[in-house]
Amino acid sequence: METHARAGFGSLFEGGGTSPARIALGLIVGILCFVALSEAVGAGLARLLGPRLAEDGMAAIKARHMAEHGDDYDVLFVGSSRVYRQIRPRVFDAECERAGAEVRSYNLGLAGMRFFEALRTAEALLSDPPASLDVLVLEGLDPDPRLREENLLSRREIAWHTPGLTWLALRRVWRRDEPLAEKLRETRGHLFQFGCSFANVGTASALSDLLFGGPGPEEDRTPGGYLPLEKDPSETVTDRRRAFLEALNENRSLLEERVAELEAEPRSVEPDALFADTLARLEGIAREAGVELVFVVLPPVEHRRPELVGAKERGCIEHLADLSDPAEHPDFYLKLAERFDENHLKKNGAARLTKLVAAAVASVLEGAQTR
Repeated sequence: METHARAGFGSLFEGGGTSPARIALGLIVGILCFVALSEAVGAGLARLLGPRLAEDGMAAIKARHMAEHGDDYDVLFVGSSRVYRQIRPRVFDAECERAGAEVRSYNLGLAGMRFFEALRTAEALLSDPPASLDVLVLEGLDPDPRLREENLLSRREIAWHTPGLTWLALRRVWRRDEPLAEKLRETRGHLFQFGCSFANVGTASALSDLLFGGPGPEEDRTPGGYLPLEKDPSETVTDRRRAFLEALNENRSLLEERVAELEAEPRSVEPDALFADTLARLEGIAREAGVELVFVVLPPVEHRRPELVGAKERGCIEHLADLSDPAEHPDFYLKLAERFDENHLKKNGAARLTKLVAAAVASVLEGAQTR
């Protein structure tokens, strides 16, 4: 019987020479085996290395903190530097307590986080939520799929290129009104990043640190994941502050002109089907996890997010706190004492903005308790 079994298996590749059918079958089997092996290795490395896989710096600090203390938090914030630099967890917790909701929150915002990375982070948190998580506050970011050269081959950029999100990004690329050559260039870039993710590129140094020891973890100097720009001496931050002040010196009406441009933009538009489906799917994951998903749009913005307002009006998302309207919140745009640079508030402006976010979240928590 053993002889017949071996002969039967071998007959897939023997006899008939190298027919196209057998070559195709061999390729398919090989690809499927490689896919399964790569997925298994990737999952195993993720469990083994955990926070070590995060980008060095603040991403690693926050990943390590969540691995150690994630179950301590009721509310988590995910988004770009507008979240990282403008949502103050201590202010948020105190404001929620005044509203009758006792919570602990943590800021997972990161400089440079864009739509697809934020979506991956949200999906990961909602698919396996921390024990105490009640609310996930997610910044409503532009679903622009174009890659940025400065992010290429970073661990963060590679990490979000999962099969599902890469496919979503490619679909958005081909829906854009751009020349064919640009679409092909972006497609090539996304597929290359996906290939790096698929091949588990970037895990070697983390595995080496685990096996042989590496530099110690950086000290967490952020209260609840928040670091005001005034306390960040990095060259990037100081350069942006200087550029902002120089632009204001050259054009004293700069802030007023930007407000006028924002007010001319539509408040609400119908979201395209792909964007609406993406939001609805995330809402479904949150609902299944028993977590309230709250979208926020934080000032000062370069452009409004009318597609999010449209999604809320059409029932694609349940909760949206759009705080970016300059007519409702002019000081976040025009009051120089609260502005740090073109896209961020100072510490005092961040405190006032955080209180508005807290009021919105407290209302969501109150509504959830009465349902």
